[in-house]
Amino acid sequence: MLTTLLLFLACATQEAPPSQERPREAPPSVTGIHQTDLERRRRAVRRLIQSKRGTAEQEILWELHLADDPEGGGSVRLMAERLSRANMEVLAGLLAQHLDDASCPVRTSMAPSLANLGAPLALHRLLPFLEDPDPGVRESTAIALGRIPTRSALASLFETLKDTSPDVRSAALQTLVTFHDSEIGMEQILREVTAMAKDKDPARRAIAVETAGRLDDLAIRDLVLGALEDAELEVRISAIRATGGLGDPSLAEKIAPLLGDPESEIREAAVQALGSIGTADQVLAIIEMLRDTDANVRLAAISSLGLLRDSRAVVGLASTLDVESQEEVAAAAWSLGQIRDKGAVPLLMKLLEESSEDRVRFAAVGALGQLEAREAAAPLIRLLNAPNPELRKQSAMALGQIGDRSRAEMLVYLLKGERDDVRIVACKALGMLRHGAAIRVIRRLLSEENTDLAYFAAAALHRLGDPSGYKLISREVPDSIDLLRSPSPEDRLRGIDRIAYVAEEDFGYDPSSPRQKREQARAAVERWWAASKSRFD
Repeated sequence: MLTTLLLFLACATQEAPPSQERPREAPPSVTGIHQTDLERRRRAVRRLIQSKRGTAEQEILWELHLADDPEGGGSVRLMAERLSRANMEVLAGLLAQHLDDASCPVRTSMAPSLANLGAPLALHRLLPFLEDPDPGVRESTAIALGRIPTRSALASLFETLKDTSPDVRSAALQTLVTFHDSEIGMEQILREVTAMAKDKDPARRAIAVETAGRLDDLAIRDLVLGALEDAELEVRISAIRATGGLGDPSLAEKIAPLLGDPESEIREAAVQALGSIGTADQVLAIIEMLRDTDANVRLAAISSLGLLRDSRAVVGLASTLDVESQEEVAAAAWSLGQIRDKGAVPLLMKLLEESSEDRVRFAAVGALGQLEAREAAAPLIRLLNAPNPELRKQSAMALGQIGDRSRAEMLVYLLKGERDDVRIVACKALGMLRHGAAIRVIRRLLSEENTDLAYFAAAALHRLGDPSGYKLISREVPDSIDLLRSPSPEDRLRGIDRIAYVAEEDFGYDPSSPRQKREQARAAVERWWAASKSRFD
């Protein structure tokens, strides 16, 4: 969907205010923790995690507390693997102190970190924050409880469904979906969702209906379809989205008539649902929606045509490349790449040459990479020097997809003195190109403190026939498989990106697809790893 494109186009970074408590004395062997620069403190944490010294446990505890970094808890799982039970108790206490911080962003950020320690260490410390005065903290806590699939957490989430904030209620129901996956209290979840779908409050009904679609259980499918006739607009919209999420082609006939609804939000949801259902029968009807008077409906149509990957849509999308809205132009370029019709290459080359909009060029570059358009190699090489790092990344990846090895040496330069995210993509591209001359440079990245950079360096070396990073791959792949069941689409995307690069296939896993389809693909991933793991040991 268009959401997937937007995830690549946008990135936000926020640093939270520091916690006020800090220990008075540090272990004598600690280095780097006194740094005032946030990134340097994070690097110190990584060094301690990777250390094999006997004092590492105390150093980790000290560093976590001193870092004053709400995102520092992102490494809690790695820390927990290195800590004794006694020190895990201490670590849980330190994280809980951040939850007592006066700053809402700090409390919001630390809840998931504490949850990573699992039950029972985290549960009794987290539950009080479901009553925090700040709805953002309550929402974060409800999501964090998804990492602690116990009946106590389940009971607390049911109580949270009565929260005054729609965002908190929605988070609680989304988390219940993960409990449904784990078969803890499944019948109770279905009963609660069914009851909430009959609530007098339309906001609660809408949340229940959308969640019912995510559960994709035959017992409540009629609940979703019945809500299509609800008197409230927001409930009908949720029902349409949920119907699309079910992914059943036989349901397209229930959605198609809504393309002519007078409410633009209904038309938008209907177009999105038909794209998710994936039936080619509705392609021509969706092409007609490119002329809709509402911009959001047109964007939904563009995105859905990309999902359907039907060559009949190329002409309609090509006409969108000339419209005034640059957002629509970028979306159309991206969808042309998804369709993978070579007839779109000249259109995209022209767009890349004439457009001065980075988001449009970003989409055009990505599409040319999907189309493996070798004739685009020259302009892509030039974009490796673009001021925008996102364009440099996209161009590097496109060069890898195109498969022109004669240009590989240009990618080696990106491994030196570049941002980590750009170097990660350069590694991936060099591995795709099987550029053996880059092995020596890539090996140096195995010791990088950025675990993603080190991982993709190891994976690129694997593609190049070098086993230097096998131990790292063996350690990281199981965590990546775990991410495929995360309630967060961003986490699921990160997980399959890591796995697909090593396996050289994506197993049909789509982070935005219905749960049942994701589980089928995840099972295929697990079978692959069971058969392949010994190779990396």
